[in-house]
Amino acid sequence: MLELEFVQDDILIDSEHKNKCLPYYVKQELEDFEKSKDLVDPKYLEKPIEYKFNSHGYRTKNIQNLDKDFVLVFGCSHTEGVGNFYEDIWCSQLISRFDLDFLNLAKAGTGPDIQYLNTVQYIKSDYPRPKAVIYQWPQSFRKSFAYSQGKKIILKHHNINNKTEKRDTNWYIKRYCNELGEMMMSNYACYTAVNLLWKNLGVPVLNWSWQGDFENNYKDLHVIKIQDTGKARDLIHDGADIHRQVAVKLEKIFENTLKTC
Repeated sequence: MLELEFVQDDILIDSEHKNKCLPYYVKQELEDFEKSKDLVDPKYLEKPIEYKFNSHGYRTKNIQNLDKDFVLVFGCSHTEGVGNFYEDIWCSQLISRFDLDFLNLAKAGTGPDIQYLNTVQYIKSDYPRPKAVIYQWPQSFRKSFAYSQGKKIILKHHNINNKTEKRDTNWYIKRYCNELGEMMMSNYACYTAVNLLWKNLGVPVLNWSWQGDFENNYKDLHVIKIQDTGKARDLIHDGADIHRQVAVKLEKIFENTLKTC
């Protein structure tokens, strides 16, 4: 289970990955790859994937190295690009077309609550103001729980396939994932809050989600439908062509978003 550390005056920190450069995101990815080499796209056999993480543990450049005009991106493992080359991630393909830099704060396994909390922490930390913000909203049922470990507060991500923390599993499965009112209100609060925060700062936002992940009646949420044209190296996440489809579908929407800057 991936974990993020909460500190009051900074964005969330992935201590496991910070300042590292790895050929595999987690050990399980390597094990699955070794078992399934005959099934993966040959390009992943010709060239290794490089997961290069910054000082906060995100697969992106350090904040102090950003160009003046940049886009801030939030999302889950699909936006972090697990199983894909960095240049193949949808946000890499999309934003490069506009000659802009970007900061990718996506984290595998995270839900809407982490997108909200990290937005608050980014703004509170007085980091550079982005030209625009893009949210890839993850699956609705994902949720994080906070645990104290000595002087640290650690956030652990839960989804319906991950039930390792027994003290929260019953409530999460039987209440949060079963009585949908709690989930809907939590996600509504996260979605609405981040959009209001950026609006008050004069920063335009593009909200999108894959079909079936975060479908709600939000008038400014763009639901993207794609064709399954192949998987990433881990044979779980979407491959480069699916990311290309997303970039193509978002291009005009993002162009219009930038016009409101």
